[in-house]
Amino acid sequence: MPQWFERTDLNMLLDLEGLTESRLVDALDYLKPQELSRLQKEIFDSVKVRYNLSSKGIIYDVTNTYLYGKNCPFGKLGKDKEGVKGRPLIQIGLGVTKEEGVPLFHKIFDGNIHDSRTLQDVITTFQDYNIEEGLIIFDRGIGSKTITIISKP
Repeated sequence: MPQWFERTDLNMLLDLEGLTESRLVDALDYLKPQELSRLQKEIFDSVKVRYNLSSKGIIYDVTNTYLYGKNCPFGKLGKDKEGVKGRPLIQIGLGVTKEEGVPLFHKIFDGNIHDSRTLQDVITTFQDYNIEEGLIIFDRGIGSKTITIISKP
């Protein structure tokens, strides 16, 4: 990473005196997971107002990706989308507005969590974003006999 950072123009583009890789990493470490959710929502709420976005339809998808490292706490051994077993995986879920394709939120899940479980989790996230109506369309990766969706009356 230090070699990559030295070849970028981040310091010049961002006009930050003394920008270093260490300062960037420290800035990310400053954010706590619970604050990230709040921050994502605040950013979306601001963008929604500024660009008059509709939140009537949300598209959600999840995918897994494997890691080569051994230190990611979310990385769990599992079977990846290429069918290879035994690599550490993480699940990444993304919710975007249907009309504009603007991200609402992203979530990272342990790699051994089934896609249907991620959907159950993000249903509450939809409610946090005041998504009051919508249609959920999902592919066979999310399908499950036990999936239950509960909506507010």
